[in-house]
Amino acid sequence: MFGGITNVNLDERGRLALPVRFRDKDDDRVVVTVNPHPGEKCLFLYPRLYWDKLEEHMAKLNTQLLPVRAFQRLFVGYATEVDLDSNGRVLLPQALRDHAELRKRAVVVGQLTKIEIWDEALWSAAVAQPDSPVEGLVDIPL
Repeated sequence: MFGGITNVNLDERGRLALPVRFRDKDDDRVVVTVNPHPGEKCLFLYPRLYWDKLEEHMAKLNTQLLPVRAFQRLFVGYATEVDLDSNGRVLLPQALRDHAELRKRAVVVGQLTKIEIWDEALWSAAVAQPDSPVEGLVDIPL
């Protein structure tokens, strides 16, 4: 499970060094894709094993429905398997960086089963919004 937040730099080739706590000790394969939700310009990074489970679930969806096809077109269409190099860096393909408007400074955010990768300025703007869209939606005793 992933949690926490870290600011990182992308190098000139588009590589991002994952913090150690976000790395799977048993598998350096990950899948990176776009966030399919409109208005949330970030990438999702999944461990390969978890992505395999998502693929099984998505294969059962009714592709006769337009929203399902639209979702899969983005989420599956952009999905790219990449390996972490020996320094724990992941090369983010240019198309994914462009979609998420990633520049030099990025924010890596653990979200339980996935990691979100945001451009630092877009992250700051997203969390600075005065009216939280999740207020009242989650009923978890803290």
